[in-house]
Amino acid sequence: MNKLIIKHIGIVPLMLLSLAFTASESQAEPVRDNIGVPIQDVKPTKLSYGKNILTDHRQRTTALEIKVVGSAMTKLYFSKIVLPKGAYIEISDPSRTEVYLYGWRDFLRTDARHGAQIFSPTSISGETALVKVVFPHGVTPTDNDIVYLDHYETRKKDQSKGIIDGQDERIPSICYKSRDNGFYQRSQATAFAAIGGYGTTWAVGNKNFMMTNNHVAGTNDALANGEIWFNYRADICSADNSTNNIVKIKPGHIITAGLSDWKDDYSLYALDQFDYKNAKVKALFGGLRISEKRNSIGDTLYIPQHGNGGIMPQKIAATKSGEACKVLYFHDPDHKGTRFNCDVQPGTSGSPALSQDSNEVMALVWGSSSDSNVGVSSWYLWDKVKSFIPADTNVNVPGIGDVLSAMVSIPSATVAVSAKSFNNDVTFESFEDQLVVHYGNANNGYSTMVVEGKDVVSGDIVPVTYRLAVESSCGIGNLTQSCASSSGTKINVSYKESDNLLLAADIATTSWIPLKVFAASDGHLAHGLLIKIANTHPNGHPVEAKNVIGE
Repeated sequence: MNKLIIKHIGIVPLMLLSLAFTASESQAEPVRDNIGVPIQDVKPTKLSYGKNILTDHRQRTTALEIKVVGSAMTKLYFSKIVLPKGAYIEISDPSRTEVYLYGWRDFLRTDARHGAQIFSPTSISGETALVKVVFPHGVTPTDNDIVYLDHYETRKKDQSKGIIDGQDERIPSICYKSRDNGFYQRSQATAFAAIGGYGTTWAVGNKNFMMTNNHVAGTNDALANGEIWFNYRADICSADNSTNNIVKIKPGHIITAGLSDWKDDYSLYALDQFDYKNAKVKALFGGLRISEKRNSIGDTLYIPQHGNGGIMPQKIAATKSGEACKVLYFHDPDHKGTRFNCDVQPGTSGSPALSQDSNEVMALVWGSSSDSNVGVSSWYLWDKVKSFIPADTNVNVPGIGDVLSAMVSIPSATVAVSAKSFNNDVTFESFEDQLVVHYGNANNGYSTMVVEGKDVVSGDIVPVTYRLAVESSCGIGNLTQSCASSSGTKINVSYKESDNLLLAADIATTSWIPLKVFAASDGHLAHGLLIKIANTHPNGHPVEAKNVIGE
């Protein structure tokens, strides 16, 4: 294996494009023709590479490591990929808590906005991204193979503070769990959007609809290499950077989009159907209802958002000067624009401004000016998109509550991988539409689950069977296990060829396994668990050479 290492000791943030200002109530009649500026995020730092990472065409596996000290995420941009069908690219972090697989069909999903046809895989959180080009058995490398990395982008967390008139009163979403579970649970439907621009997005209703601003995601080119981060929230209230359960979902296609002027700055789009369906996006994270009524001055609001000038775990703005933040006035006589005093920051563009009473969306956050922040009024937004969203699907859908996530990389058919550990006694249950068969018993056995797998090379959807086993002091048993164990509980995942006789030996697949997790003590639904699987299948994976180049 050829291994190249690139390291940087730091990154320099760029200038802030525009700041969000905190509004305070004014006694004077507001100037309604000053709409302000969109709450755009700070651009990432772009670092050029400009090389074919395949330096030795005899190698069946070539690896590249990119490390930028202090970076919160790294996103790669490839301008040319020429590989034989059957070869694939793996992107991961060093601990393999994130692993993403891409084949030739993915390489066709390009974005022309960068001045060339660019393919960009899902970003890697943290300082280090690993790229591996794999030629499985039966696929021969050639001198014409090219994987040309044009450049990569890095971002820091919390690059700037833009609250000017007063104190930033936003707090991590998790802190509302004990105060008002309505705010916490409804905010699950809001996600970080890394698409054409960086902003915030949210799920609409009970079908595959997502909403944000047009200046965040207005074209299919923007979506082609984008990603949506659900569950990008702090795990504990005292540490807002403790984000261990992010779920990254591919966007799909634009359904309809307005213009980038303030009142029509909206974009309705769908998520990738495979991810949406198999990751149980609506069941786990919920969806929001767009209110069809006009707002009133004094209506109280709260805004779940991901803005801070850099990438930021979700916070909620619900107060201003110790009181509930609220609608201050309207931008125009028709009330198409709603002005409010909830705190926002660069990166908040596209957030939902929700009613503190009904939890319905009252405005689509757009921008700010010196005396207030502003969003597209929900009644006007609904009028623009209602022909694309059936009225009976525009409903509030509560998420499951706390969602835990795990990544499982399976290069071996014989080893069971521990997907997640729980300190407390828990039991597991599948969703209603999943095919599960229990073998053995609760203390000595396993369960099989048939899920959809996406063939990385062909893009075909194939059935894949995995074995799930619950491990505790009572033994290793099937999903029916309920054990009073002082040592906690683990859920293990394994892949067996004997369970998958119809799958080709050289296939690489990605899958999702969603589960419900219940507290064994009283049986209440404690968590949702979402396991993503990258299965490179051992018979199709070459033995890696150990050559290392660079340091």
